Amino acid sequence: MSAETSRPLRRDPWSPGWLVLALLLITLWPGDVSWLLDEPRLIATAWHANHDHQIAVGGLYGNFGIRYGPLPTQIYQLLLLITHDPFALVVLRALLCAGVTGGALLWLARSLDLPGWLVAGVLASPHVVAYQRVLWDASFAMPVGALALAGFADFLCTRRAWSLRLCVIASVLVLTIHPQSLPLAGALLGWLGWNYRAALWRDRRALCVAGAVVLLLNGFYFVQFAGQLCARLGGSMQKGYPNGASHLASALAPLLGGRLLSGADYLSTLARLSAPVWLHVFAEVCAMLVYPLAWIGIACRTWRANATTPRQGVTLVLLVALGLQALLFGAMRIPAAPQYFFGTFPLHVLAVLLAVDAMQKWRLGTILGGLYAVGSAILTLEAAISIHHHGFERPLWPTLSDSVSVAVNLNRYSNTTALTDVAVYQKSPQALRTLRLLLPPSANPPPNESGAPEDHRQSCNRRPAPPPCGDRTRSRHARPRRAITASISLLSRRTGCPTRAPGSAPFRTAAGGFSSADKRQACGHHSVVRFATPELSRHETSFPPSCPDFPQCPRPRRTRLPLRRQILRRLGEPRTGAVESGGRLPHRRRRGHENPAQ
Repeated sequence: MSAETSRPLRRDPWSPGWLVLALLLITLWPGDVSWLLDEPRLIATAWHANHDHQIAVGGLYGNFGIRYGPLPTQIYQLLLLITHDPFALVVLRALLCAGVTGGALLWLARSLDLPGWLVAGVLASPHVVAYQRVLWDASFAMPVGALALAGFADFLCTRRAWSLRLCVIASVLVLTIHPQSLPLAGALLGWLGWNYRAALWRDRRALCVAGAVVLLLNGFYFVQFAGQLCARLGGSMQKGYPNGASHLASALAPLLGGRLLSGADYLSTLARLSAPVWLHVFAEVCAMLVYPLAWIGIACRTWRANATTPRQGVTLVLLVALGLQALLFGAMRIPAAPQYFFGTFPLHVLAVLLAVDAMQKWRLGTILGGLYAVGSAILTLEAAISIHHHGFERPLWPTLSDSVSVAVNLNRYSNTTALTDVAVYQKSPQALRTLRLLLPPSANPPPNESGAPEDHRQSCNRRPAPPPCGDRTRSRHARPRRAITASISLLSRRTGCPTRAPGSAPFRTAAGGFSSADKRQACGHHSVVRFATPELSRHETSFPPSCPDFPQCPRPRRTRLPLRRQILRRLGEPRTGAVESGGRLPHRRRRGHENPAQ
């Protein structure tokens, strides 16, 4: 491709101001982010790495049992050196990711002479706001991928060496964050290697130094990733995504990038609608305009795709990357969910910007782009207000502020176990253990171990508790205990248990553990969790998850039985004296059940 002389760029003084407004919207109410499974594990991993004075060598495990790269965890290590306040971590993370993403997209728009004011509308969409705030790892692919594409576009326009270095380094790092970035990184690195070998060779010394730094920080991960990939190529990788869609439906994913950019269905799956119906419907229709805009941007550039100008060169990379995304998603049966478009996020934004620029002749692009930005902002504000006042009502998720309230209340007592019926805490006590690492109790442990005076009972309920469903019946041998109302009746799945105490809380602590009578009183809806053991949080972040929803994940080892017990278990373990006609062994049965053949 021949170098293009620099041309005067369009003046767009309002774009940085709109970007600042979008950043203020993203940092609104940081305590309302979700705090579920992966977020506590990531923060705990970073905390333990800082505590051991080490650099993290890996991230969490994915659905195929393959570990992700350490870059997000290393970033959280840096943030933890600044503060341990969970709310401050959310604000810093949001400003870092959204600021880098917005700056890179503005840089991309300026390099290709595209309307940069629409970048603020993209950053204000509900899904983008949520994923820029949450303390997750995969969403780091959005800012890093945007930097890679912006550096590539600037290199095509100016041939500057530092833009080339930034593009290469960001393309390599985005691959370590999540494999869904393979289409973007593969298209960029492949295009540079095919057309700009001379430029890469001239800058080989700087690229080798940068590669050495990347290898120093990710060398162990590269070796581990290669081993895990070879071990799973013939197993879970061939089966595809667990419970994924068909190959054909997954291959159409490049046309559904608007799932991440629109957010029309974001609030309906999380909380109640708080805006008037007409306003909500208007915002949904405006947000859905991103789909035809992206399709128009892809189609109009396909007809004129050649490599004579920088914009057309970037357009060709866009088409190649979308083709690779269709192949990857179709082969692996990856669903077109919003969280699987992080790696190709800048590509879909580029398609929307190209469509708005192509329709500027009739001012239609400005009208449609403006409607999309307004609709996205309305949906985001509605979701923020609804979640702030009512929480995640539909999936019954605890927010970060709810979990912090529980952890702070538990710090008043010296117990190490608690009784809860909150499903998230039952499945992942790591959510509380990590907060106990960030917000530890005082150096002098509190003297009381269970119960609290009546004035210590606090409630973060957002709606009144249901009427009592019966009197508590206690065992004669069970010692009495008093419960702490730490939080959160809204998150408790009310099942109408007849033996629950009137006014009982979904989170209770007791001294010395719980007797069998106490567990029977919970009617099976409560479970004991250990929340104050740092070694448990370290253990949970060192192994892949063994969840029944993802059968491809490695399972924990089982205790090996003696050979005789193994043989008897396989044969059914017939009871003594049980003989069947014909000399055959009885039917295999579970212990405690009668033989169906008798």
